[in-house]
Amino acid sequence: MTAFLVDGTLPSRRETTCPGRVSSPYVSIAPAAASRFASVRAAFASALAEIDYLPEYYYWDGVGTSGAGCPAAGSIRFSGDRFTFRHCAFSRGFSMTGQGTYDYDRDRFVLDVRATGRWRGAYRVVRSGSTVVVSPG
Repeated sequence: MTAFLVDGTLPSRRETTCPGRVSSPYVSIAPAAASRFASVRAAFASALAEIDYLPEYYYWDGVGTSGAGCPAAGSIRFSGDRFTFRHCAFSRGFSMTGQGTYDYDRDRFVLDVRATGRWRGAYRVVRSGSTVVVSPG
């Protein structure tokens, strides 16, 4: 690498690999419309991923109360390990209103919300690690 940067000398091998992990896996953003989701589970899994990477949450120091507007509609507030959703939609046509908690030690997110739009009704959503389970609430 030094020879390339200093002298412009190309490496003798065509392929170079680096040991270990270079970056985190890519996480795609939520689709614009909820009609793109195959199931209510996929919609909630996407919403939970969006929360993880929401800049206001991702860079929050965990002190006090903070929140943000959800991209398609509504809002989300967070305080400590508690979340409040008001008509929060990450994709048009699917919103949620209710409460949630996140257990940082166990990487466990639990939502008790009422959904409107493509799927309607009360739901309990539990994400442990990468597994998402959705049941009628």
